[in-house]
Amino acid sequence: MIADDAWDMHCETIDSLPEGLESAIGHPDLAAILGVPYNRVSVQLHKGDTAYVAQLFGGRLPEGSTHLPENFTLKFKKITIF
Repeated sequence: MIADDAWDMHCETIDSLPEGLESAIGHPDLAAILGVPYNRVSVQLHKGDTAYVAQLFGGRLPEGSTHLPENFTLKFKKITIF
């Protein structure tokens, strides 16, 4: 995911994902919960790139999930490559 020309990164916790991002969510149920398109692609980050990450906690989503099940949480991160 991190290209060879990337030397360092900064990670910060954010409250939610910004609007208008290109989705790279490769799990259809998680995409549905987030309200973004399912888009299973390979991502290569270079110096100057910023990625936003939705990290799921609580286990595997039950198949067909359209909302976050009880005892599951999402945390969001902003990753800047420099």
